[in-house]
Amino acid sequence: MPAFANASAAAKASVAPKQPEVRRAEPVRPEDLAKATGPQVTQKATEAQGPNQVAIKPLKKTYIKVVVDNESLQPAFERWISPADGIVEFKGQKISVRVLDRDAIQIKKNGKPVAGGDDDVTVE
Repeated sequence: MPAFANASAAAKASVAPKQPEVRRAEPVRPEDLAKATGPQVTQKATEAQGPNQVAIKPLKKTYIKVVVDNESLQPAFERWISPADGIVEFKGQKISVRVLDRDAIQIKKNGKPVAGGDDDVTVE
């Protein structure tokens, strides 16, 4: 029976809980950084492809015509606006704004002022 006792002791030893694996730290490589930042960059690109929210705030009375997503047959908005009218908002991929006096309005795209060379918002 002593051989049997040694076999059961060996079985108990193999069933014992394992210790957590400990690894040695290694420096971060450029490929690891690319993998880590890859999904975040594509997520931002996807968000950029969504519809833009454009807010037009009149500073002075002026005539304005807004075309959303190149629907030139029927403009989304066309009339005189003044500061009393408040902010006018539009959603779309590409927005074209025609205004008599460029200094009479303030345009924001997704909450930020529109830059002069913006591809999604054109001001004429």
